[in-house]
Amino acid sequence: MKRTISLLLSVIVLLSVLTGCNISGGEKSYDYKDSYDRLYQSVMEQEYAIDALENGTAGKFAEGEICVCFGDSLLGLPESGEDYASVIAAETGLTTVNAGFGAASIAKNPNEAYDAFSLCRLVNAVVNGDWTLQDARVAELPLPNSAARLAALKEVDWSKVSVVTLGMGLNDINDGYVIENAENAKDITTVKGALRYSIETLLTKYPHLKIMVLTPTYRYMYNSNVGCDEILYNGSTYEQYIDAIISVAEEYKLPYIDLYRTLGFNAYNFKYYYLEGDGTHLNSKGNTRIGKRISNELLREFN
Repeated sequence: MKRTISLLLSVIVLLSVLTGCNISGGEKSYDYKDSYDRLYQSVMEQEYAIDALENGTAGKFAEGEICVCFGDSLLGLPESGEDYASVIAAETGLTTVNAGFGAASIAKNPNEAYDAFSLCRLVNAVVNGDWTLQDARVAELPLPNSAARLAALKEVDWSKVSVVTLGMGLNDINDGYVIENAENAKDITTVKGALRYSIETLLTKYPHLKIMVLTPTYRYMYNSNVGCDEILYNGSTYEQYIDAIISVAEEYKLPYIDLYRTLGFNAYNFKYYYLEGDGTHLNSKGNTRIGKRISNELLREFN
């Protein structure tokens, strides 16, 4: 194919030399050089496309584009290379930063150590460049890789970040956080308030960011042997929390992925995708599935 294109370009060049003139007659004129330039550009675009297909880069983001993935233990538990952020990198060409911290929530956490890594606190650290709170508390987090995750996040040059995924909420639901304060739309002790605050704060400082909101995934509650959809959390259903997160994304005209409803994880197949004896955290098959799901949406929405 590429040899054929090269031959075609040679023929075009020869024709341009032989007929490199502008023929005019009456009201009509034909510019061979202009025609050659347009044809040459078209052929070269096709050759670039073939190169991309051969190199496996077709449809991917440009080299060097950065995606910061905020999350909880669903993202933070797996080691680098096994997490869904690594799947996103492989599928999209983005350079991903895993900002997943165990016990992290969207809203303010009553536990001061965990609160330092809630989404609203991390966003404050990002926009102000002040990591004092996180540095003081990182050793108290439950996952051993938390210090490495924090170090990588602190090194990010946010002027070069193009994509952000917001993937928290599991702990907000599990701990039964209040969904919304009707008197204060940005009350960071509530799920919707803290998510609004985080989105507004990030986009005010870095308006170029393309943000994708992710809902929590399905969970199977081993302690009570029921699915997450069969339990009330401080009087609210799992779906009410999911819909609350989606509604905030819609408020800010941001794309979102309903990972709870669209991944296909349920009470009948979760053992295939989750770690043994764990109804929350994913194994390699689960991380691959969620990573590819997110990748497809990032490519469709932002590339």
